[in-house]
Amino acid sequence: MNNTMALEDVDSIVSGVIEGHEKLGLVAMVGSAITSREFREKIFEFERSLARIPNSFVGDSDQCPLKHSFANGIYVREIFLPKGVLLTGRIHKCDHPNFILSGDVSVVTEFDGVQRLKAPQSMISKAGTKRLVYAHADTVWVTIHRTDETDPSKLVDEITVGTYEEFNRISERLQLCQ
Repeated sequence: MNNTMALEDVDSIVSGVIEGHEKLGLVAMVGSAITSREFREKIFEFERSLARIPNSFVGDSDQCPLKHSFANGIYVREIFLPKGVLLTGRIHKCDHPNFILSGDVSVVTEFDGVQRLKAPQSMISKAGTKRLVYAHADTVWVTIHRTDETDPSKLVDEITVGTYEEFNRISERLQLCQ
């Protein structure tokens, strides 16, 4: 059950979180007639600004502990998002299932716009998805990936890419994801 949140509500939340900093307008752009390229540029611009925002980060952080589990070519990645955290994720190479086991988040993506997601929740992420996430409450989010890799330090590059240019270069080779 996806509860779509009003753009102004998430914009207000993000504005509150980045109080005192210039608002980049990413959330306000979602829902307007923007291209994928414009959205992608804006989310990376926003990501670059995160270093100035309290309780936000790019990449893995001790603020959001990870749990890695493996079974028969399946990788289960569980992350804990504490209330008030604002983060972006990397770009996923393949479609994969997601489960919000507990909590409440607002999520912005180019594919789904702005959504308020409350546990319990399951969904499929599309290949090419990059998210901006704000945790309204402590949240446990699980993703499932098909891979034979079991070294957590290698998994980031196995299942994600850092740029859309890289995603576009490899997307033809990613037919194995289907």
